[in-house]
Amino acid sequence: MNLPAPVEKIITSLGHAGFKAFLVGGWVRDFRLNQMPADHDIVTNCPPDTLKSMFRKDNPRMAGKTFPVFLINGVEVAPQRCPEENKLFPMI
Repeated sequence: MNLPAPVEKIITSLGHAGFKAFLVGGWVRDFRLNQMPADHDIVTNCPPDTLKSMFRKDNPRMAGKTFPVFLINGVEVAPQRCPEENKLFPMI
């Protein structure tokens, strides 16, 4: 399945910077049901300040109310909630 350009750019940029990024949420559900995913949410081990800095040209907006979620080019990107447990972040 092809990903939209903004999603591909975010995942690739995070990977090149040494971070991990995973599609999560509704995308996974829709993909598993063989449906066209309607939204693309990403979770990453990139810290929030670094995330804002990396994508400053894309004008990231804080969208989360209870934990940080950034809206970058229409894509929700969430830093992992427990950075001290980075060693437990899944490896794929």
